[in-house]
Amino acid sequence: MERDALEVLYNQLVDLVNEGKEKDANALILKRFPELPPQLQGEILLRMSTQALNNEADRLEGVARLQEEGEIIVQALDIVRQSLAK
Repeated sequence: MERDALEVLYNQLVDLVNEGKEKDANALILKRFPELPPQLQGEILLRMSTQALNNEADRLEGVARLQEEGEIIVQALDIVRQSLAK
């Protein structure tokens, strides 16, 4: 991809992001990805991979938090059950 084409792509991406259309910007990057210079492809892949790992870590943290809360609820129910059984 030549410099002028890369600049046009950049401006399109900036416009989409400024309009709050991040999903459209991401789709455009993916569509035009094969045209990008290999060095840019590598940098973009690295950042996308890092973001995906961070998202997965956040998701797993949320799951662990839910499991913890579930355990607390089960313990509270057991205490109430024991109290009712007396």
